[in-house]
Amino acid sequence: MPNPGSTLLDALNNLDVNTPAKGSATAANSTPVVLPTDVLTPATLGSTLNKTRVMKTNAIATTTTTAEQVVLSHTVTTGKTFYLEAVSVEAYLSSASTVARRLGNVFLEEFSSSPIMMWGMWNNTVSIVDRATHTFSEPVPFTSGNTLFAVCSPTSGTSTTWRVNFIGYEA
Repeated sequence: MPNPGSTLLDALNNLDVNTPAKGSATAANSTPVVLPTDVLTPATLGSTLNKTRVMKTNAIATTTTTAEQVVLSHTVTTGKTFYLEAVSVEAYLSSASTVARRLGNVFLEEFSSSPIMMWGMWNNTVSIVDRATHTFSEPVPFTSGNTLFAVCSPTSGTSTTWRVNFIGYEA
C-alpha cells in the first residue's frame, strides 16, 4: 500500500510495470497508484472554453508634442474580465532620418489613471523602428467596464508613427 504522504513522483518510481492491470486475472497482488488531488486539477492554459480572444492594434501619426495622445483603447465588456497577456509598442519617424533622437514615451493606463507601465522610444539612425514587447508571466486582470489605454507623449513635433497591440482574452 502506498504511503499516504508519498508524492506522484514516488508512486511512479515505485510502479511495477510488470504487474498486470487491475481487473486482470493476476492483479490481486498489485499496488494501486494513488494520485494527489492537486495533480487532477485541470489546467486552462491554451483552453478557449468560456474565453473570447482579444487582439487589438492601432497606429496614429503625431506632429505635435501634445501629451497623452490615445493610440489604442479597450473597454472591458460588461460582466467580463479582460486578461492582458502581452503588449507590444513601436514608434518610428514617418520620414527617414539619419539623426538619432528620442521620440517620446508610451504609457499603459487604466481609465486615464496613473501609468501602469512606460516605454521610452528612440529613433536610432536611419529610421529603424523601435519596438518593445512585454509578455506577462501571469495575465493581468482588468475588471468589467474599465477601459485600458495606451497613450503616447511625443518629445518632438517631427511626424512620428506610434503603434500598439493588446493581446489577451475576456472571460
